[in-house]
Amino acid sequence: MMIFDPTQRLTFEGALAHPYLNSLHDISDEPTCLVPFSFDFEQHTLTEDQMRELIYQEAFAFNPDYRRRRT
Repeated sequence: MMIFDPTQRLTFEGALAHPYLNSLHDISDEPTCLVPFSFDFEQHTLTEDQMRELIYQEAFAFNPDYRRRRT
């Protein structure tokens, strides 16, 4: 299933039908999306400083011990 050349790779449907994934895939339990999904809620115009601050705060949420004093 893992092939370097993308033209030779299995399609998504082909991968689901592959015997390796047979026990994990149930065609009768396949979810269906009724409307196209949109990521528009993630489209923000941020300055470099705003993005840096958001990344800093996100990293902080996972590593509170690494909080450093900001000057």
